[in-house]
Amino acid sequence: MCVCVCVCVTIGNPVLSFLKLIYYRIFALIYGLCGACAHVVMVNSSWTRRHVSNIWWSRAQPKLVYPPCDTEQLQKLRLDR
Repeated sequence: MCVCVCVCVTIGNPVLSFLKLIYYRIFALIYGLCGACAHVVMVNSSWTRRHVSNIWWSRAQPKLVYPPCDTEQLQKLRLDR
């Protein structure tokens, strides 16, 4: 409910839309600074890898890791449970 109200209010109000954009930019800046502190970065999808590479200020290239579990055992589980 809150998200819907927020979106509806900012759509018709250019000042609130601008302030929301400034908020997102500041948040992205802080997020990028936090990424600069990371020595090792691991992600679990190519989309996340691109996102982290674009927004983080890290020199470390994110390492792409896939399921951290044995998927063979998971495939044996019955789906009707």
